[in-house]
Amino acid sequence: MKRSLIELNNVSKKFVIPHEKVNTLKGTMLNFWNNRDYEAFYALKDVSISVREGEFLGVVGGNGSGKSTLLKIIAGIYAPDAGNVHVRAGVSPFLELGVGFNGELTGRENVYLYGAVLGLKKKQIDSKFDEIVSFAGLEKFMDLKMKNYSSGMFARLAFSVAIRADAPILLIDEVLAVGDADFQKKCFKVFDGLKMEGKTVVLVSHDTEAICSYCDRAVMLEGGCVRECGDPREVIKKYSFESSGSCAERAPLTSSDGPSPNGMISIDRVHFLDTGDNERDSFGSSEAINVIVAYSAVSEIASPVFGILIRDENGTTVYGTNTRTRGPEIGALTGKGVVSVKLKRPPVLQGKLVFSFAFVSRDFKETYAWSDCPYTVDIKNDSGDLGKVSCDVEFSF
Repeated sequence: MKRSLIELNNVSKKFVIPHEKVNTLKGTMLNFWNNRDYEAFYALKDVSISVREGEFLGVVGGNGSGKSTLLKIIAGIYAPDAGNVHVRAGVSPFLELGVGFNGELTGRENVYLYGAVLGLKKKQIDSKFDEIVSFAGLEKFMDLKMKNYSSGMFARLAFSVAIRADAPILLIDEVLAVGDADFQKKCFKVFDGLKMEGKTVVLVSHDTEAICSYCDRAVMLEGGCVRECGDPREVIKKYSFESSGSCAERAPLTSSDGPSPNGMISIDRVHFLDTGDNERDSFGSSEAINVIVAYSAVSEIASPVFGILIRDENGTTVYGTNTRTRGPEIGALTGKGVVSVKLKRPPVLQGKLVFSFAFVSRDFKETYAWSDCPYTVDIKNDSGDLGKVSCDVEFSF
């Protein structure tokens, strides 16, 4: 069994936030002898994580959950207020934009500055300079001051330098969120290479597909605490369910918000089947999907409306409809039953789709049941078409 290169034992990090903001020298002098009101904020609280040699660990969580603080603790930028941190190898960090850079220096000068911060000697940077610039795609901008760079240019150059440091441990914070599509493809190739080389990587990203594809384990942070840890797909399912919307954030199936579900109908199970009636959680973009929704009605419900809402992984509504709009009329529901929804093909070419289902009254004023986004499927592009959405297109000559 491979040894642990990173160990955090009951680590906590606290920041003190003043309630009263003082921006002037006069204000500072006047408040010097006064007791100011402060609030303690725990960015990390009692966190224990171990990362083995050669392991890809993914870290997910909402904004403010402690992800970046975790990486800075591992990198030695922050010292923990409690607990122990053991890092048994050299670290190459790609953290937030601008760390290690000087905006008044040119891109060329910053390559040497940032390289030195990462422990590279000048001769090493000289030999790798052309590779760094080529990967970043900034050949025309190396003599421009970095204060004039865009956030994407910052990211490309910083990441290009960081991966040349040849450290056993690489810390990556949201590199995929700031680069363009071509740069992201380069990053994925780098990830492939890092896995083949057996590097130890801690990857913070909102790109759930990247976490599932590359990581051996994943950790979900919430409020500075470890909420989930284990198989990446299981952690991502939990994260996607909770981040896709609580009852207070969900998107309505109709044009106006309705009341909370009254429990007259419960949605018991949902199955996604292919044309051979095989249950699956992944489909091709040209495949049909048969969605089976099993329900139970507490008592007879006259003329309810059944609706479906499909969101993408960012929470954007992709498609929604209901039986009042498209038919057929349901009539009366009682006891147990199923609703079958047949999609000739997914509405997108690729990505994660999150399904919600509801039973409402015919006037949309009463909600009998609402399944709040726990059902997800992955769509893989098998059509050869480009773009995000799927369209029916016919050519004639």
